[in-house]
Amino acid sequence: NFDTRVDGKEMVVTGMISNLAESAWKSVSVEAEFFDEQGLFIDEESEYIRSDIVAQAEEHFKIEIRNPRNELTADTTTLKVKVSGGRSKPF
Repeated sequence: NFDTRVDGKEMVVTGMISNLAESAWKSVSVEAEFFDEQGLFIDEESEYIRSDIVAQAEEHFKIEIRNPRNELTADTTTLKVKVSGGRSKPF
């Protein structure tokens, strides 16, 4: 679940991730991937979530992109957001 807004010289992607596992997640990173109208990869940006996400919980995230290229803000650009890293606790 995510939303995107462009405010001046900044693009902000905000959303929520859910930990449906029975153990906590640690060192989680969220990645925004941008694709053109043909589905070709353009760029990506990621952000670490600074806190652990306990089992069966949700956590908000925010990815800030300063001075995004025109390709990223085009109406034909597709954005996909995914959890791209992390590990579960206990190890």
